[in-house]
Amino acid sequence: MDRQFSTSVETSSRYAVLAANVSKIISTSSGRELNPAEKKLMGRATELLEKILQGSKFVERSEAHALSDPRESFFTFDHALSALNVTDLDFESDSEDLADFTRIFTQLKQDLHQIAETNRLEERRRSQIRLFFEALRDLFYRDIADSSVAVQESELETVSL
Repeated sequence: MDRQFSTSVETSSRYAVLAANVSKIISTSSGRELNPAEKKLMGRATELLEKILQGSKFVERSEAHALSDPRESFFTFDHALSALNVTDLDFESDSEDLADFTRIFTQLKQDLHQIAETNRLEERRRSQIRLFFEALRDLFYRDIADSSVAVQESELETVSL
C-alpha cells in the first residue's frame, strides 16, 4: 500500500469519527451546557470547517493565498460540497455561485461555534448542521469502505498473477 493511499484512509477515518461525534453531540446536547471534552471536539470540527472554507475561498478565487495544506483543503471542500448535495439543505440560495458555498460554510462554522460556546441555536439551523455532519460522516465512511475494497482487489490481482 502506498503512502498517499494510507494518508487518505487515515484522513477519512479521522474525519468520519469526528463528524459522527459532532452529529451525536448536536443531537443529544440541546438544552444543556457542553462539557469540556465536547467543546474540544467542537473545536476540532471548527478546524475542519476552516479547511473546507480555505478550499472554498481558493476555488472561488476570493483568496489567492497559498493554502496551508492544499490537498486536504480540496479533499474536505469536495466532501463538503457532496454533503450539501446529499442533504439538500435550505440555506436560502438557489444559485450555484461558488461565493454562495463559501457563505454557507461560513454560516455552518459560525453555527458550530455558537453551539460550542452557548449551545443556543435556532432549532432549524441546529438540525441543518447536524444533517451536514451526518452526510460528511457517511461520505468519509464510504471513502474507507471503497479503499478497503480497492486493497482487497489489489491483493487478489497480486495473488492471481
